[in-house]
Amino acid sequence: MWLAPSTICICLSLLAARARRSSLIHLLPATPPATPYGQIGPYDFPAIMNPLTGEVATDPTLLDHRPLAVKIVNEPACARPQYGLNHAAVVFEHYVEAWGTRLTAIFYGEAAGKLGAVRSARLINLELPAIFDAIFVFSGSSAGVKARLQAADFAGRVVASEWKATCPPLCRVPVETVPCADLEHTLFTTLPELWAQAAKLGLDQRPQLAGWAFNAAPSLDGQPAAAIHVGYVNSPVDWRYEADNGRYHRWQDGVRHVDAETRRRLSVSNVVVLFAHHVYSDIRESSNFYSLEIQFWGQGQALIFRDGQGVEAQWMRPARGGLFQLVDAAGRPVPLKPGRTW
Repeated sequence: MWLAPSTICICLSLLAARARRSSLIHLLPATPPATPYGQIGPYDFPAIMNPLTGEVATDPTLLDHRPLAVKIVNEPACARPQYGLNHAAVVFEHYVEAWGTRLTAIFYGEAAGKLGAVRSARLINLELPAIFDAIFVFSGSSAGVKARLQAADFAGRVVASEWKATCPPLCRVPVETVPCADLEHTLFTTLPELWAQAAKLGLDQRPQLAGWAFNAAPSLDGQPAAAIHVGYVNSPVDWRYEADNGRYHRWQDGVRHVDAETRRRLSVSNVVVLFAHHVYSDIRESSNFYSLEIQFWGQGQALIFRDGQGVEAQWMRPARGGLFQLVDAAGRPVPLKPGRTW
């Protein structure tokens, strides 16, 4: 999982535990900027502060909406750039079968327009909506994943075509208007339409979120990390730190990654890499592949990148509901930089 700047965009890259960390992530030196001290969280956030970004909301009324976990395309390359990712508080980048990657973006506390393309669910999505008390938004799933979602504790918080969602909030555009020119990349939505649907279903309540700490001051224990390379099998990712704005900027497949609507670069305050076991399940996603189960429960190793530095940490998820924790070897919270996380 990876974390991004400005509003924390936690970008969680769930990498296979059997992969050697040294061969996947390579660091180059950087000089972090001077920033003031003062930790916020992990609990008792002010009512006007977003507990997923550590920032005061520009419009505090947006914090009264329930978070939205939206499944967004990331491969094939023709599906990039996507819409809306720079408005997500947190983005999870994770493997699917055949070792491609897909995104689950958590939208909370910020307004955004067009989002997508919206894609199908995977087994990791049995976990993420529970963590963020979110409404889960997606388009389709295999029969096995669908059965598990229908039995999930958040089954009443699903907006999907399989759950009889119509347009709005899930609307298709003409095939000839999308770069891949195929039907599966034509489904889009917007935050206002999703909020309206949530209110209609009686689901649009403010969540109780806490557990992450934030500090604008860089870590005193970090190692230089101006560039991060994540060796995803089919589409490797690079994050490059820019000291003038204090953010990591994203490249994929060697191409600068931007937002489709604004053409602005995707950038974040934090990039967080979470290591978790990856196991093939007995659910078929196609005639050739089984669904990949990312076992994101319990605890595991983590790497946290911010301010051009990297620190080792652990992620801990002691309960199904509520935010997982990022802690050091002594169990103390490792603070993120205020802003988005990928």
